[in-house]
Parts: sequence; C-alpha cells; structure tokens
Amino acid sequence: MTDAITILVVEDDKGLNSLIQKTLQHAGFTTTGVFTGNDAIKTVMKNNDLIMLLDYKLPDITGKEIIERLREHDCIVPFIIVTGHGDEKIAVEMMKMGARDYIVKSTGLREILPHILSRVSRDLDREMKLARAESTLQLERIKLINILDSMADGVYIENDRHEIEYANPSLQQDFGDFSRKKCTEYFFQDRESCCPWCKKDDQGENNGSRLEWHSSRNDKTYDLITTPLSDPDGSTAVVGIFRDISEFKMARAEIDNRIKELEEFYEMAVGRELKMKELKEEVNRLSEEITYLKNRIRL
Repeated sequence: MTDAITILVVEDDKGLNSLIQKTLQHAGFTTTGVFTGNDAIKTVMKNNDLIMLLDYKLPDITGKEIIERLREHDCIVPFIIVTGHGDEKIAVEMMKMGARDYIVKSTGLREILPHILSRVSRDLDREMKLARAESTLQLERIKLINILDSMADGVYIENDRHEIEYANPSLQQDFGDFSRKKCTEYFFQDRESCCPWCKKDDQGENNGSRLEWHSSRNDKTYDLITTPLSDPDGSTAVVGIFRDISEFKMARAEIDNRIKELEEFYEMAVGRELKMKELKEEVNRLSEEITYLKNRIRL
C-alpha cells in the first residue's frame, strides 16, 4: 500500500519538510511537499488521492481552515494533523473534524511517522475494499429487487422478528401496503399466533415449507413456498413466494367433476349394455322355442 497513495507533506519549515519526505520515501512512500495552506488546498483540489500530513500552524492559514475550505468544495481527503507541544486541545478538535491521527512535533517524529502512515494506509485500503464490496452488494441488491418487482408471483421477505421488510408489487396488489407490519397482521389482520408456514421444528429452526393456503381476505388459493436465508449479521430472514392457483383449483375442480360425471355415465352405459345383452339372449331363446313349437305342430 505504501506506493499506492501519495503523502502530501504540508510544512512551512523547508528543511523539516524535506527531511520528513526523505524519511517517508526511505520507508517506501511516494511524497510531495508544499509550504503554505493555500498551496495545500490547490494541490488537493487537483488530486485528492493522497494522505495529507498537515502541520496545524502555517504562515497563511491554520490546518482547521484548510479542512473547512476543502469541505466547502466537497473535497474530502484523509489527513494526519501535526501539532506542537501544548496543543493537545487543538489535536482533539481536529480529530473530531476527521483527522486519522495526530502527531506532536518532537525528537522522535521521524521514527514514528512511517508506522503511523503505514497504519493509516492499511485502514484506508480496508475502507476502500469495504466500500467497493458494499457498492457491489448494493448493485446486486438493486438487480435482485428489480427481478422480484417484475415477477408475476407474489414475493416477500421477513426478518427474524417476523416483520415484513419487502413485498413485491404483485403481493401488494393482493394484500396492500406492508410498511411496519408483521406477517400475521399483513396476511391475516386478526391472527395473533404465528402463520402456519412460520412454525419451527423441534430444534427451533425454520427449514422452509411448501403448502397450499387459502386466504379468507381475498378468497384466493396460493401455492406457498418459504425458504430461510442467513443474513450477514447472523440473523435469519425468510423469503416467501405466493403463486396464485385459484384458477387452477377451479379448473381442476371442474375437471374432477367432469371425470366423475363421465365415470357415472360409463357405469350406466355398461349397465345398460349388459341389460341389452341379456334381453337379446332372452329374445333369441324365445325365438328358438317358438320355432321348436311350430315344428312340433307340423308333425
């Protein structure tokens, strides 16, 4: 990290400025130096990819004024404040303004500077990686929400306190706004116990479920799938998918009724066929008997 970012040494003592730069360069840092506050502002405004080692007392303006002017231009730069003996109150004030650390000018300044800047550099590197990871995570979350928002099936996410944190437009169309509602209130309104699909097993875990559920609120039947998800903070969320199968259930009922009617008709038809067969056999028997009797008469 030492060669990835430039150290801007802001010190009006030219000899000390040069000595500090040589010390840091020997430790592997890239450095540049200025001798006034205004030059420091100009340098940072051109390129803020640096760490500013800032002497508080400068011939033109103070370190505090430098930070304030940079902030007026929305230019935020990491800085370490350098003060003299007896200026601890100033150091504390600058820490509140965002200083990464403070150093008191002393005979041991050159020895501690590389260690402090190495630590600050590592901290900045971690923060940068974390910011990139959070940005990537946010983009992935936006993509996921866009996908969920476009789904025809209803989708919701609840936290480990059973509070609805998200419901897509399809689900809100069926159950309304979810803001600050627990799942029981959202799906049942008047139910106090947990939802049937929120029940946990003997070990107290929710391993997900799949069930068919009929809502008395909208008279719809759903194929409902719930799946637990582990959040980064260690808590467990639940994702639920509601697929409206009301029309399917109605169509299935109509088909079942039609099958039943056909089965009854088939049984009736088979019964009639058997009766017709018996009647035909009886007619044939009678015909044969009549023929026999006629022949006997001729004899």
